[in-house]
Amino acid sequence: AEVSDDGTPVNRLKSLFGDTFDAVMAALKTSNSWSGRIDVSWAQLKPWRTNIRSSMNDFSDDDDEEECDFVLKVTLNRVHDPATGHWCFHASIADLSKRARVERRMEEMRKQK
Repeated sequence: AEVSDDGTPVNRLKSLFGDTFDAVMAALKTSNSWSGRIDVSWAQLKPWRTNIRSSMNDFSDDDDEEECDFVLKVTLNRVHDPATGHWCFHASIADLSKRARVERRMEEMRKQK
C-alpha cells in the first residue's frame, strides 16, 4: 500500500473524489449505491508523478489547457465480500472525456449567438 511522507496510508478514493468524497460516502451508507460524473486530473490519478503530461501523449483534441484531464461517469456499489463478510466497493467507470469536450464546445457556440 502507498503511504504519504508522514507514514499514513494514502486513501485513493479520497484522492479521486476530492471535495465530494464525504458526500459520496454518506450516500453509500444510506443507499448502498452512488452514481455521478466527476472531473479527474492526472495529479489525482498519479500524484507522485509531477510532470506526467510531458511524458505522455496529449489525449485532448484541443490545444488549449482544459480544467480537467478526464471526465468520468462513476457508479459505486457497497457490497459484502462473500469471503470475509466485510463491506467493499464495486466500481464501474466510463470515460466521458470526449463527450464532455463536445458539450463544452456546444455551450461555447450557444454563448456566441
